[in-house]
Amino acid sequence: MEKSCSSCGAPGPKTRGGYGGSDKGGKEEPLPAEFYLEDRLLGSLVVRLLDPLQDFPSLAPVSTEMAKHCSDEYLWIEALERWPSRDRNVSKVVYAGRAYRGRALIAHVCGAMAANTRFYEAFARGRCSRDELPQIMDVIDSTVVHPDGPLQVGRAVTSSWEGILGRTQGVMPITSVRQLWRVDDSTAVVVCGEDFVRNVVHATNVFER
Repeated sequence: MEKSCSSCGAPGPKTRGGYGGSDKGGKEEPLPAEFYLEDRLLGSLVVRLLDPLQDFPSLAPVSTEMAKHCSDEYLWIEALERWPSRDRNVSKVVYAGRAYRGRALIAHVCGAMAANTRFYEAFARGRCSRDELPQIMDVIDSTVVHPDGPLQVGRAVTSSWEGILGRTQGVMPITSVRQLWRVDDSTAVVVCGEDFVRNVVHATNVFER
């Protein structure tokens, strides 16, 4: 199945080496947000609890210092790396692209996650009409391999999803869990577990911008 998403490639982040330290083997690694915000508790709370898209812009006017920190590229990267702390169904997010930075980077990755969420909401709900299907997936170029099934392309994909997403028997409990995301500038791939309550099936979903 294919949907929409993206990623970002920012310049090399500030490192512990730049502040007089380095990790094992001399390799430098990024400083955590609490170092840029000069307050460990504040930095930790900002990155873990605030919504980057909604709350960072609101926090910035508090002071010129906060405005500087909230526009810092490294803070946005840190927020993305710590995304699992704000979403229990996400285990890891990696941005492997180069086109997006700051708020645009977060928005790009969130677009992919939202597409994945819409798909599983439709999966759970059922009763999806033929007209609604193109809003959930690419009905022309998609491919799919259902559990224990062959590779399907083209019209066969559309027919199979019409049967699953268009069913009328009621809600099917399903949640996308343990999501491992790798996002670049035009494609997002998520390996996840499809939790049906009684069993979990592993899946790989690909979204294209």
